[in-house]
Amino acid sequence: MHPNPRFYKYYWWIFTADTPVEGYEFLTDPYRLCTFTFEQQLKYCKENQISALIYNQQFYRDEQSLPFDFNKLRKNPDIIFAPAFDDDPDPITAQGFK
Repeated sequence: MHPNPRFYKYYWWIFTADTPVEGYEFLTDPYRLCTFTFEQQLKYCKENQISALIYNQQFYRDEQSLPFDFNKLRKNPDIIFAPAFDDDPDPITAQGFK
C-alpha cells in the first residue's frame, strides 16, 4: 500500500472455504471490503486459523490536490476513481487508511 492514504483507495476481498460464490462473481462489489473491514476480517481469520486468499485493487482518489495528471487519467475509460479522502465515508484504520 502507498504510505500516503490520501493518494489511493484500496478495496479488498478475502476468499475462504465459506465464501458463497467463486470466480469473477466473487470479485464484485457485494464482496468488496474497505481497508478497515478487511483488517478486522483478516484478524479473525488469523485468530481462528482460517485459510484465505486475499485480493486487492488500488484506485486513484478523486482529489485534485494530488500530484497526478488528472486530465490524462480521465481520458482512460478503464480508470475508476475513488472518492476523495475527506469525502470517503469508510472508517479510518489505525494507520490512517479508509
